[in-house]
Amino acid sequence: MTDGPNFPVIIRGMTTVWRRLPPWFGRDIILPFAATRIALCLIAWIGFRLLPLPSAFPLSWEIGANGSRHSTGSGVPSAHDFVNMWSRWDSGWYLHIARFGYQYDSSKPSSTAFFPVYPLTIRLLHASFLLPDSDFWYLVAAIAVANICLLVAATYLYRLIQIDYAAPVAARTTLLLYLFPTSFFLSAGYSESMFLMLTVSSFYYARKQYWFSASLLAALATACRSQGIILLAPLLVEYFGQCKPRPAKWNIVTLLFIPIALAALAFYFKVAFGSWTILFDSQRPWGRRFLAPWSTLDWVLGHASGHDWLDFCFLALLAFTTAGAVRLRPSYTTYLLAAVLFFSCWGMLGSVPRFVVVIFPMFIVLSLAMEKSRAFQVAYLTISSILAATFFFLHSQWNWIA
Repeated sequence: MTDGPNFPVIIRGMTTVWRRLPPWFGRDIILPFAATRIALCLIAWIGFRLLPLPSAFPLSWEIGANGSRHSTGSGVPSAHDFVNMWSRWDSGWYLHIARFGYQYDSSKPSSTAFFPVYPLTIRLLHASFLLPDSDFWYLVAAIAVANICLLVAATYLYRLIQIDYAAPVAARTTLLLYLFPTSFFLSAGYSESMFLMLTVSSFYYARKQYWFSASLLAALATACRSQGIILLAPLLVEYFGQCKPRPAKWNIVTLLFIPIALAALAFYFKVAFGSWTILFDSQRPWGRRFLAPWSTLDWVLGHASGHDWLDFCFLALLAFTTAGAVRLRPSYTTYLLAAVLFFSCWGMLGSVPRFVVVIFPMFIVLSLAMEKSRAFQVAYLTISSILAATFFFLHSQWNWIA
């Protein structure tokens, strides 16, 4: 019978592994990750105590001291500050899917609007560690999955950029990711960091010409978030760019994994709830419907107020970076353009500040621009850091950002 874990041996093993890692991993991935996440935690925690705000959401909830979720009219949690601050708005939908599966009601918002890979991973992590069956531990698993995915995503992004650029560009790009005004979503109970990880790793393996791996990861991204379907276009551009002037090989067929993943999810919802169109129908209670991009922008510019302008500014930032995309690989430029088009096709721009944080070519463009202008670098990083702190302070107390 054992006496329990041998912590000195575990610590020595972890130290040995750490020493074998390349220096850039600790310097450019772990250190800025830790610094930015600790800073965000402190900002929210201090806000809870010094500047409490009323909740802007009548259905706000928290994880109470007993580990169960309950309604609250306050934006300040009564317990588990450092867990509750990362669990606002859509986090509740992912937790519900992880614990109980999907439900659908055409007359109101339903969990079928959220794709399955992230909540399924939460459930698997929770089961793997035999955690107690409570909302608290499911939320802890959700936050753990998000942050692990963020670290893996940043690592793949660094390696992807190193294929074309020097290490300082890669380091600056990952820093821009961590400091983006809505980067806190990458550490919260949201699917953004998992989608980013799957997307960047897919591009990385595409660049290395491992097309089966690239296509499989892109298919998982499509089953993680609806915008994954747009990965088909840039990966096709990358594929034909690599094989030119030679004809395409059989492995181009693997790119069909991407639309097959979406079709498989539609088929599952058809079997479970009796409709092929649930993927679209589930968006209507949130005010989204498929429109031409110019129709969406015309409506937004004609009716925008308050938060609509914040949404528009983030879409404009993404669109603005396409001007500098001429310095990027055609596949990266295609991804930028496809993202702008996709986000403009839903009749509204709600949540765009969150959606754009996963479009990694935007950060490469900004990083390259900072090589040309020290003033731009200082101004952007200062403004972005201030916005990141402000937005997370508001978000942590149930005020809507994206």
